[in-house]
Amino acid sequence: VKNKQHLLSVGWPANVEFSNDYKWDPAVPDDVKIKYSPPNKVRRRAPRPSNRVYFKRITDPDHPAHGEFGLYCALDHAPPGTWLLDYVGHVMPGEDQDKQSDYVSDFGERSELACDADSYGNEARFLNDFRNTGKHPNVEFNKRRDDNGELRQ
Repeated sequence: VKNKQHLLSVGWPANVEFSNDYKWDPAVPDDVKIKYSPPNKVRRRAPRPSNRVYFKRITDPDHPAHGEFGLYCALDHAPPGTWLLDYVGHVMPGEDQDKQSDYVSDFGERSELACDADSYGNEARFLNDFRNTGKHPNVEFNKRRDDNGELRQ
């Protein structure tokens, strides 16, 4: 509860459940879920903010996401390729994704699933698309397996 109060105090949306774990949709076939999230091996992650990133409102009037929240690196120096946090959310079959959501990312080895952080996820939901900013990307999604074999991105 203390973390939730802190998150709300810094602008976390009240309608978004904070989590560092995936929420698997019942429509995802069991064999697919097991492939990406091995049963009895998945580590439950604490629902607390990362100390590697922070989010704040974008105040630059020329930025396409002006007035929205953006995600920023909290590390003094992060060399290229530094892992900061995983993008998590509601995992569902790709054909079931909400086409209106601004928080959907492809998921799975063949992008057959979608991960939507619209109402469930962590700070990674505040990543903004660099396109139309006139700048180069400063973040990338890399799929990886954690020590327990769970697919993370």
